[in-house]
Amino acid sequence: MEQTRRTLRIFLSHTVRNQAWQKSAEDDDSQAPKEEAGDSEEAKAAMETAEGVPSWTFKLEGKLLDSDAAPTPKRWPTPERKFSHMLKGVSIEMDRDPNVYADTNHVQWTSNPQWNNYNNLGQFPTAPNPVSATETAPPSLPAGTVPVDGLTVTRLGDAPTALRLTLHLNHSPDRLKVSPQLASIISVYEDTKPNILGAFWHYVKANGLQDKNDRKLIRLDERLRGVFKYETLNFQDIPALLISGQHMAPADPIVLRYELGTHCIETATGGDVDMTSGTGVAAPLPGGIGVDKNGESAITAYDLSLDMDDLWMRSKAADIIMNMQPDSMSHGSTSTASNSGSFVAIQKADDEIKQRLQNLRNLRMR
Repeated sequence: MEQTRRTLRIFLSHTVRNQAWQKSAEDDDSQAPKEEAGDSEEAKAAMETAEGVPSWTFKLEGKLLDSDAAPTPKRWPTPERKFSHMLKGVSIEMDRDPNVYADTNHVQWTSNPQWNNYNNLGQFPTAPNPVSATETAPPSLPAGTVPVDGLTVTRLGDAPTALRLTLHLNHSPDRLKVSPQLASIISVYEDTKPNILGAFWHYVKANGLQDKNDRKLIRLDERLRGVFKYETLNFQDIPALLISGQHMAPADPIVLRYELGTHCIETATGGDVDMTSGTGVAAPLPGGIGVDKNGESAITAYDLSLDMDDLWMRSKAADIIMNMQPDSMSHGSTSTASNSGSFVAIQKADDEIKQRLQNLRNLRMR
């Protein structure tokens, strides 16, 4: 499978409701007499449902930026990736007093792996439609696991709140971080497993560490002996040794901070950040990022790099292969099923060949 690196743009924003300044504005606009809260059935219901209580809603959204314009295959268009397809999980921690607010200050969302996997045509699964208007999705589809374009968190409160977001990106293939001891030797600090092994093998060959008689045997130099505590190693044992020895571990997640404010400013852009600190980074002023008169904040954006399979290339290959098949219209439905099965078999064999070639590159002895 062809790999590509894309830019994932993250959008952070928030809205507020029923804040004191919003209620004051509503009172100024309305001159009609109001029924006493204690005598109003609507007021009682509002208190039970938290309607009218100050609250805020934080929004986390994202999308892939368009790559260089490329023609779309006419038979197999590039499938759309939802924001949740690009995440393994999200954790949001809120800096709030638990003695004042009863609801939890920690929210965690984990993606269901079945929604991140695509088939040989590069198509993502979709949630099945209910059989009838009264039937819900089957229990095998837990709530919140279907692909989504964004996540929201709503909490009661009128005080500024600091949020800490931890994003676990869904790199394909997975990225790993290298232990500092080994990274200082092979000059790789974070990469995919094949590339880390390739860097290790490059160091072995560059320093002539292969045994002259048994080319699969590696005689460690002083630097590697300090890491592995062995005199010699078999090359085939290195992947397991790197993992068991904790020299490769999942890459660190992305951590973002968001200062959520509930106050109103004239324009929700620029008025809540300090650009004079000399650091070159916009630092939120005390009170966090405010909102405009409609209760909406400006959008804060971050660009992240994401390694992924190039589904456009897979789609293009699918189009070429299907064009090589006999015309299914002239052979009926049986030919259509046969063509589809042949394509899947070819695609599977192609992926297996690529994987074996990659393994050969990693294990090649010179």
